Amino acid sequence: MKKMVLGYVLLVAISVFGQQPYAYEQEGPRFCLAVFLIDEQATYSHYIRIFQNDFESIVYFKEGDTLCELTRCNYQKVKQNYRAGRLKEFKRIYRKDSLTFAQEIEEAYDSYIPTDQYSFRMAEVNELFQKPIVKNIFYENRVTAFLKVKPVLAPLMTYDFVEPWYIEPISKKNLISPPCQEAQNIACLCAALQFGASTQKETAQQIASYLINRFTYGYGDTSQYNPVGLLTGDQNLAVCAGYSQMYELLLKKANIAAKYVDGAVRIELNDIFYSGHTHAWNELEIDGKRLCSDVTWANDLSSDWLLNTEENFFLSHFREPTGDSLWDKSYTRTMYEFMHQPMVRDPDKNAIENLQYVKNGMPMQFMEDEFTVRFSKSLPVSQVRFYELSYPFVQFETQKAEVTKLHLSDGKGGKYEKGAKAVSFTLKDQFTRVSLDVQGIGTLDYCVFNGSPADFYRFVIDHIDAKSPYSVAMAFMACAKLNDATRFQQLKPYLTNPKMSFKTFQKQAKIYATADFQFALFNATRHHGTFDGFSFEYSNDKTEPRIYMSISEDEKSYSFTGFDTDVWDLQKK
Repeated sequence: MKKMVLGYVLLVAISVFGQQPYAYEQEGPRFCLAVFLIDEQATYSHYIRIFQNDFESIVYFKEGDTLCELTRCNYQKVKQNYRAGRLKEFKRIYRKDSLTFAQEIEEAYDSYIPTDQYSFRMAEVNELFQKPIVKNIFYENRVTAFLKVKPVLAPLMTYDFVEPWYIEPISKKNLISPPCQEAQNIACLCAALQFGASTQKETAQQIASYLINRFTYGYGDTSQYNPVGLLTGDQNLAVCAGYSQMYELLLKKANIAAKYVDGAVRIELNDIFYSGHTHAWNELEIDGKRLCSDVTWANDLSSDWLLNTEENFFLSHFREPTGDSLWDKSYTRTMYEFMHQPMVRDPDKNAIENLQYVKNGMPMQFMEDEFTVRFSKSLPVSQVRFYELSYPFVQFETQKAEVTKLHLSDGKGGKYEKGAKAVSFTLKDQFTRVSLDVQGIGTLDYCVFNGSPADFYRFVIDHIDAKSPYSVAMAFMACAKLNDATRFQQLKPYLTNPKMSFKTFQKQAKIYATADFQFALFNATRHHGTFDGFSFEYSNDKTEPRIYMSISEDEKSYSFTGFDTDVWDLQKK
């Protein structure tokens, strides 16, 4: 039974790591009315110290990694008896490797749970308090107390100052290591976060819980690339870079292989068309298995953003090479593959497994009047949502000219029918932007064009806007796909070099793998210097070809310059 109580206390301690992993406040001597040794065993010593308005139950353990426990409560003196009141403090001192630290369980305060259910030997204190006390001596009953015979427990000392609870009474040694007497000491922080975890997975979870609960998303005063500064400072704000740098540091301190990784994520409706959000997260190895965690997005330990598989993370996270060839060795995914897979927001932990049952998962669909999402296995669809849509689909903060948006869809959608293995839509607009909440997958996003791919390419050419580098790039990518001289003539006003011929254009397009393009651009770059403008990637080719748009002198309009893999080669043409 005693072991069960200790285990319960440890679990409570772990659950609040996010608030304060160790207690560092130092106390001074206090004037004490009486000190009692309530029990002395081979494995522990149990003291009670009575003060003016509260009492302390202190257990000093003689073996194991738990060194001491403090339970501090208010009390009332009613005639000849003490009555324990509300819990004021509950702390333990633990040992982790060479460090010893105190841990405070704040959520236990003001609890309706009886104190003796989580405090070691507190039941004996309550039993003792049932006995009458006269002049600091406990007696068996009121008669023996009146006669002052057969005392049950006499004090070791009375009316004197005593050292803080963490000073062992026999050796007079401070049971808390010097580093753990400081606020947010990194070594002690790591020890506290690792304590009680029996596996790498539990350690990773405890560290994640601390970061999730201590920090909220936002920029603070400390550099987001200074994890020690964030961890040892007083602020509670961090962005994705800060979260991920801290998680990497703490995992490595726990001897868990981990990497800070960054790249692109798909989180918004128009991310079907362009990967525009940079983000940072972590990869780690647990028991030899590569997993991913995004502590920035996780709300608690039940989140699917923690300790998920690489395959599931790839649905929403594309990472760039880390620069560590050994770590990157098994990572062969490309941004092109990332953009041309089903778009799943908030993917379920089993999303990648269940996506095999979706027959048409590509996020951009070309249909005539009707569109049906089909499943080869029954997957319940809980909700269908429609969204507004405008073109150009993407706009960049660096664009100086305001782009006029063409309204494509009002977001009201049309008729649809849900079946056991299909959801069918009637397409009333040229574009329909819709999402489905699919059990076991997450939110599955689609943009449906009512027409053929060729019709779509003609649409983006007809609606080119020189004030948008994205619009210009899409129009010339569409022209390359159509291989239509008439359409090229239509785009002549948007050429950087008005003398470029259709033959030259198509030759470049063929050399630089424009056949790969379907509907998505990615990895936009704003160039300055010899070449001033924008470029985008669009292909799965290893040479990473780009489409380049020059910017005008007033920085308000763009024109097509050419296709190439390098801006320097582009300038030579």
